[in-house]
Amino acid sequence: NTYQWTAVNGAIVAGQGTNIATVMWTQDTTGSLTVVESNGYCNDTASIQIRTNIGIEDIVRSNIKLYPNPTQGRLIVQGEEALGDYVIYNMTGAIVASGRTEDWEIQLDLSNYPSGVYWLNVAGNRFRVVLLD
Repeated sequence: NTYQWTAVNGAIVAGQGTNIATVMWTQDTTGSLTVVESNGYCNDTASIQIRTNIGIEDIVRSNIKLYPNPTQGRLIVQGEEALGDYVIYNMTGAIVASGRTEDWEIQLDLSNYPSGVYWLNVAGNRFRVVLLD
């Protein structure tokens, strides 16, 4: 089979022609990723929408600490004041967990989620969290 990848607001940086593609997102907005699979007789198309508004600027200006990162499940988040609302997104932008706390420190258990990269939004800040097996 052959695979033809197309990204809107991003660029395919690896994997064109294979069943796994790596995308570098270029804008702070939404994007989409489409793949056309062909077996020589027929084509099949799949497409997903991606939230690309995840920037490094948000990470470096925070007074919030999270550790260990990478983690094998337990993640500690500390702030200088009450953390408030938090939301965890997977790489497709789906919310996998959310909550609210008045504490300045919380422990999140991610051990029931598949390994991979997640995004944690807390106290107006965004963090990349890596979950290992």
